[in-house]
Amino acid sequence: MNYRVCVKGDDHSKDEENYFYGIIKEITQLEYIGEPTKHLVLFNCQWFDFERNRGVKVHKEYDIFEVHHRRRYSNYDPFILAANAIQVYYMPYPKKK
Repeated sequence: MNYRVCVKGDDHSKDEENYFYGIIKEITQLEYIGEPTKHLVLFNCQWFDFERNRGVKVHKEYDIFEVHHRRRYSNYDPFILAANAIQVYYMPYPKKK
């Protein structure tokens, strides 16, 4: 199973939306008792730095996002709703040989 996610959001310091890329560390399901029973699924994620040209590079020609895996998002904001997540796949950058 692929545990990589992306979620659209904003960093509240700028007036633009960003895409946050991360890895799921834990999945939690909450159940609210009552009629009807309601379920809520949360993903606890480790996020990569989303700053353009530092943590993420965008190759518009190919519609590819390059994520720098060693740069982490410094703020502690690990949880997202599972319904807001987009599943993504990370692969090594191709070598020029």
